[in-house]
Amino acid sequence: MATVLLAVVAGLLGPLQLAAIAGAERADWDRVAVVAEVIGWTPLGAAYTLGVDVSDGRAWTVPIKLVIVLATVVGLLWWWSVTLERAMLGTALPGGKQSRSTSNEEAVSRLMVRGLPRNRFGALMSREIRYWWRETRRRASLLTLSVVGIFLPVMLAASGGGSGMTLFVGALAAISLANQFGFEGTAYAANVVAGVPGRTEIRSRAAAFSIFVVPLLILIAVVLSVTEGSPADLAARLGTMLAAYGIGLAVVLPISVRAAYALPDTSNPFAMSSGAGLTKGLMAFGALATAVVATVPLLLAAYFAEDVWRWIGLPVGLLYGGAACAIGARLAGDLLDRRMPELLAAVTPNR
Repeated sequence: MATVLLAVVAGLLGPLQLAAIAGAERADWDRVAVVAEVIGWTPLGAAYTLGVDVSDGRAWTVPIKLVIVLATVVGLLWWWSVTLERAMLGTALPGGKQSRSTSNEEAVSRLMVRGLPRNRFGALMSREIRYWWRETRRRASLLTLSVVGIFLPVMLAASGGGSGMTLFVGALAAISLANQFGFEGTAYAANVVAGVPGRTEIRSRAAAFSIFVVPLLILIAVVLSVTEGSPADLAARLGTMLAAYGIGLAVVLPISVRAAYALPDTSNPFAMSSGAGLTKGLMAFGALATAVVATVPLLLAAYFAEDVWRWIGLPVGLLYGGAACAIGARLAGDLLDRRMPELLAAVTPNR
C-alpha cells in the first residue's frame, strides 16, 4: 500500500506543482497566517512554532506547547505499546473459536457481497470485487486509471482541447482487463478444475470491474462538464464515455483470453510485464485504438445533431456500448471454454 501511495504521489507531482503555483499567485496570505497560527497550537505544528513564538516575544506559549508536544509523544508511545502485541499476534485465537461455531452457510454469506445473487455468478463477482479492492497490482491499476482519467482530461479541457478525451478515457478504462487472468497466475487452476463456464467467468469479471469503473466515469464526466462550463452536455458526454467503455470491453475481453501472459513473481505492484509479454501487451494498445475508432460514429452523431444528441446521447451510448460488450463477452466466453488449459499454462510464471 505504501508503494502504491508513493507512486500515486509521484504521478501527481505535475498537478500538485500547478496547483501550488496557482494557489501562491491567488492566495490570501492573511487567511493563510490565521490557519498557520491555529495549526501551531495543535500537535502537527506546536513543536515547529516554538522558535517563532520566542522571536516574536511570546515566550509564555513555550511551556504550553511543550506540554502539547510531550502529551502527543506519550500518547503515541502508549498507543504503540498497546497495539504492537495485537498486531504481531493477530486474532488467531478469537478467530479460531468463532470459526468452529460458525456454520458453512454463515461463512458463505460473509464471502458474498451484499445484494448479489447467491449463485455462481454472484460468487465469482464477489471474489473479483474483493480482488480489485485488495490485490496490490489491481489496486495500482485502478489508482493509475483514476489519476490519468481525471487529471489529463481536466488539463486539456482547461486549455480548450479536451473535447475528444471522453472517447480516450472510456476506452482506456477497459484496458486494465487486457491481461486480467495474468493477475491470478496459477490460482486460476481452481476455476479450471471447477469447470466454470466461460461466459459466466467473463461476465462476472467484467461486471465486478465495472463496479469500480462506472462511478469513476460518471465523476470524470461531471468534472469535465464543470471545467468546460457546459453542464447541459453532461448526459451526452457520459453516454459517449460509456459507449467507448463498452466497446473497449468488447475488444479487450477476447484479447484477455487469447493473448494472456504471466506476470513476474514479485511483490512490486507496478511490475506488470515479465518481458515475454511485451509483444502481446502491445495488442492492448491496439485494442485502445480500435475502441476509439469504433466510437467515432457517436461523435459524428453528436456533431451533426448537437441539440438532439443532448437528449438521446446517454441512452444511445448505453445501448451501443452494452450491445458491444455483450457480443465481446459472448465471444470471449466461448473462446475461454476451448482454451482453459492453454490459458492456465500461459499465465503460469516460469520458475
